[in-house]
Amino acid sequence: MLEIISFRLRFLYCNVITWSDLEGIEAYRSDSIVFKQPTFWKDLSSNFRILRTELIIVSYIRGCYYTNWAQYRLESNGAFLPEDIASNLCTHILYAFASATAEGTAIPTEWNDEAIRSRPGLYARVVNLKNINPKLKVLLAFDGGALGSKAFSIIVQSIEKRKNFTKSTIAFVRKHKFDGIVLHWNEMGKEYEHANFIKEIKEAFMKESQFSSNEQLVLTIAGSAQKDSIDASYQVDFLAKNIDLLFLLAYDFHNGLEQTTDLPSKLYSSQKDAVDNVVSNFQKFSSIQSIFTAL
Repeated sequence: MLEIISFRLRFLYCNVITWSDLEGIEAYRSDSIVFKQPTFWKDLSSNFRILRTELIIVSYIRGCYYTNWAQYRLESNGAFLPEDIASNLCTHILYAFASATAEGTAIPTEWNDEAIRSRPGLYARVVNLKNINPKLKVLLAFDGGALGSKAFSIIVQSIEKRKNFTKSTIAFVRKHKFDGIVLHWNEMGKEYEHANFIKEIKEAFMKESQFSSNEQLVLTIAGSAQKDSIDASYQVDFLAKNIDLLFLLAYDFHNGLEQTTDLPSKLYSSQKDAVDNVVSNFQKFSSIQSIFTAL
């Protein structure tokens, strides 16, 4: 029997074809949709029935870091290689880390990130997980190497260095078949040049996609989830309009160096260092609500 579900979402009515034994099920869950318990059934004919129910979209971003130094752990102490990643658990894998020179040229950070003779490098071995999960996105995360976030601050001061970073990064990620980049910029700052840097990368990604007919590269930032850092370092509304995703580093709020014991990553709390409060703080100052995800 063919059955049609009519659901309401923000006053928009749509039809979805589903299977006949949905009747009586309290909730049907897929990776991105939740159907609540039916409110009523109505027989239209012997072959068709219609169900009106509320629909909730639950499309999660599950970002998973893979660190290229995990290969050096002892086998008995958590050694982790690309083949150990359960690709079906993640929507995005963030490969940590690539870096950039002071002139803005994208570079690898480990001797075996790239291929060695005929032996695939770690880049290729992680990207190959898309053969198992075609929906998977693999992003290359950049930090500033030995300079940390200061490397980006150095690059943004020069128009030529910004252009070089953007051009070399596009070539680098296309060469290794990544789907985009993550900028690890914990103390981004609110300077005019910093905003220009992000906007220029976004525009370059758009132009490259139009010219090459490739899918547009994803631009994301991994930023501090500390409220004080957020208030001091981020133009939240600007970021919401110019990046595709923002990964909040919502952990290590507390550590063993403190005099009192506390949870390192509280989800809910009345205190400002809870994950829920951090995300709410970002959303409060942003006109776009859909780019935020906490790690």
